[in-house]
Amino acid sequence: MLYDPIQQAIGAVHAGRSGALHAILPKTITAMHQAFGTHAEDLYIVLGPSIGGCCYEINETIALECETKGYGLALRREDEKVFLDVNTILLEQLKGLGVENIEVVEHCTSCRSDEYFSYRADAQQTGRIAGVIILR
Repeated sequence: MLYDPIQQAIGAVHAGRSGALHAILPKTITAMHQAFGTHAEDLYIVLGPSIGGCCYEINETIALECETKGYGLALRREDEKVFLDVNTILLEQLKGLGVENIEVVEHCTSCRSDEYFSYRADAQQTGRIAGVIILR
């Protein structure tokens, strides 16, 4: 969720692994700048609950893509497994744009599948999580 109190503009975007690797948040901020005159440093951003680096196991192909794009720091290797922390990618992107006001809801939806739906924890048959932002 993105809020620009100066221009009174808001945005909502899903930023999972693919979106993060394809810079969906920076692209959203660019679109907000073009549409509303938003400046990254004015934004307040909330990263909602998501699968955490503790649980998000990925394959070597995805790990290589992360490393190639400069996001190796978002990877954790344990035994023969690789785990990805998508929020690490998003935070790097946001900080690189000058966004300082960032709130992260650090709830892993897989670890806390009793509170949140999780595609991976629920064996791919799951509900959905909705985020809503309004401007008054």
